[in-house]
Amino acid sequence: MKKVLIEWNDTGVIHGWLCQESNGDSIAHCESVGFLIKENDEGITICFGISDQGLVMEKKTIPRGCIKSIKELRLK
Repeated sequence: MKKVLIEWNDTGVIHGWLCQESNGDSIAHCESVGFLIKENDEGITICFGISDQGLVMEKKTIPRGCIKSIKELRLK
């Protein structure tokens, strides 16, 4: 499987009551590294671990509109 680095934007959330002028209304700029499982027009799914039995750990799907860049990683 390909190993990838994905740069993407996520929503910012602050819980509870607060004034409108609070500084928590920014978009979170994220980076995720993982094994590419699925890629289509809607998004990309990666996982963070693969076992020798074909099991995967911690799947994450990122919507295509949130993705800023995808880089294939070549590890030695």
